[in-house]
Amino acid sequence: MAGLGCSIQESWEILVEVSQHSNIRVRLLADMITASATDAEPLPQSVRDHLAAAVACRPHLRRESWMMG
Repeated sequence: MAGLGCSIQESWEILVEVSQHSNIRVRLLADMITASATDAEPLPQSVRDHLAAAVACRPHLRRESWMMG
């Protein structure tokens, strides 16, 4: 989330939104995002899609670096 330029509050809001739409607990979702950031395990496409949709609603965020990864 830091790579997107999110505040702590905005990161939480995105996690909650993606969690609700993907039916994945916030803690597990956070673990998945952290693992994908360290190249340990890529995010499943469905989670990437939900995350992209949540980020798209926030046009001020830097999407380029995350979308390329």
